[in-house]
Amino acid sequence: REVFPNYDSKARIEYVEGKKTPVERLLDGEVDAIITDISDQKLFDLLENSPKVRRLFPNYVSEDEQLYRETGIYTPVHLMVMSQKLNRQFPNLARKLFNGFEQAKSLAYEEILSDRGGFSVVYLRERLKEQRERWGDPWRYGIKANKQTIDTFIQYNHEQGMIREPLPCEKVFAEGTLGS
Repeated sequence: REVFPNYDSKARIEYVEGKKTPVERLLDGEVDAIITDISDQKLFDLLENSPKVRRLFPNYVSEDEQLYRETGIYTPVHLMVMSQKLNRQFPNLARKLFNGFEQAKSLAYEEILSDRGGFSVVYLRERLKEQRERWGDPWRYGIKANKQTIDTFIQYNHEQGMIREPLPCEKVFAEGTLGS
């Protein structure tokens, strides 16, 4: 069964059955590597402390910083996706969500910088200031601010057979966000 199309005739994709998670498959030796979200503390502890697992890039913080210095790209970790049907039904929704996330980020930074949000992390406010000095804002929102990252992502997807041809932003993003 094909879960998603692949347009690279040389690619070999194997599908697995069963209820095991990718992490369970990794720890059992069924797969050699995974890419996964690690936003769960127990999962983070399990992967960080397992003698069976090592990071592909042990110095990932340095690697991210080097990538950013060389390309201006900070590795995206989360994306918001909306169906075309929902976009047609509520054409202003994408822009409202974008604006809401911008406002939420601003409030979160304000909380940290006023030292109201960092009581459990030593020098959190100072770490945010250091981050801004080194990186600017790695969580830049919008198409203009992320054009190089978007173009690179589309290029890689085309090269790896995930899409037939490079797509313009108008085909990827909701109309309400095209000016962002």
